[in-house]
Amino acid sequence: MKSPVSKVFPELESNMFSFDVGLPVNKSQECSGSDFVQAVDDAIHTLKPFIKNETTVCIIVDDYTRFTPTAEILFFLLPELEEKGIKNENIFFLFASGSHRLMNEKEKRARLSDEVFENYRSIDHHFFDKDHLVNNGSFDDGAPIFINKHAIEADIRIAIGTLVPHMPAGFSGGAKMLLPGVAGEDTVHHMHVVGAFDPSQAIGVVDTLPRKLMEAFAAKTAEPFAIINVILNANDTPVGIVGGHYIEAHRRGVEIAKETYFVEVPQLVDLIVSDTRDHDADMTQANKGLFSAALAVKEGGEILLVTNCPDGVSPVHGKEMLEFGKLTNPDIEKALNSGEIKDPMSAIEVIHNNVVREKAKLYLYSPNITKEEAELMNFEYVDDLEGFIKKRKDQGLKIGRLRSSTFIVPYVQ
Repeated sequence: MKSPVSKVFPELESNMFSFDVGLPVNKSQECSGSDFVQAVDDAIHTLKPFIKNETTVCIIVDDYTRFTPTAEILFFLLPELEEKGIKNENIFFLFASGSHRLMNEKEKRARLSDEVFENYRSIDHHFFDKDHLVNNGSFDDGAPIFINKHAIEADIRIAIGTLVPHMPAGFSGGAKMLLPGVAGEDTVHHMHVVGAFDPSQAIGVVDTLPRKLMEAFAAKTAEPFAIINVILNANDTPVGIVGGHYIEAHRRGVEIAKETYFVEVPQLVDLIVSDTRDHDADMTQANKGLFSAALAVKEGGEILLVTNCPDGVSPVHGKEMLEFGKLTNPDIEKALNSGEIKDPMSAIEVIHNNVVREKAKLYLYSPNITKEEAELMNFEYVDDLEGFIKKRKDQGLKIGRLRSSTFIVPYVQ
């Protein structure tokens, strides 16, 4: 699943940087088959009181923007469900695309395996289409709760996904597979807007407003609900896997994720090269690399986002990300309140980038983003990656690189 686009990037030597860190690759930590079996057993045990002969099961899986070894997990999960007396025709898959584009058949087959794709029913999540959604009440603040109708037509739900640091949820995984994964447009926008203006938002923490909304959403709409979440290393190999209740198992997974994704750096530097390659389908994914970079750069420093973005700015949100990319956050808030911005998700990308921009100047290097697009998103465009870094090194600036930066939480001891 690695993007061939990465081949066009100049290779940068580590000696150009004061530090050059990425996710650790420790083969002794890689998960075994028994680890997968245990996670599946834990998930099934959580659901055991609800499993009967005619029980229907919705298995929620993530999309092309993630590297979850879904087919490998299903190799262990599906036989366990069958052993519990659940018929194949009572099991179906729901692709948790959230507000992303829908997957094509090739991507779906890669996600599930050819055998599973051909022998089980699978359903797309239509984020915008009310015909595919049901209104299931509201949050305490009155915001509506819309969820995919297929997710709640089943008797039980199992979500398979990855658990990584995430902004603004703190970490992905757990109930995030429901919200935004299979939630409706109005609900997803509300959660993201709340998160964008949450003063406690931070990558790598749990107690955020979005996480609270996700878990309230799950409690109101989806129980009984279990998860199977994996933690991946730099090679997208599982180094941890948890299963069970969507809160309890998620918190166990977070502790493994902290050991994997929290990376010590020796100092804050003048320039951070945030290299998101291979985990950056578009700018909504690549922007995650800004939040990690902000933790490792000095006040008033520079961040260079180095990204593939094979899908460009965004197939879904790109138009307004470009139209409103230069607005300040107060202006964004006014435009949201007035209805001028029709797609709040695009506004949220701008809001988050502006928060990082308060600390450092932002630059962008990408073969699939044009100079005009970069400038409309309020990035300064870089067309000579190696020359840009060499010039700053010659000026005596301290430079660091974060590889796989969408996953990393850097810290100074």
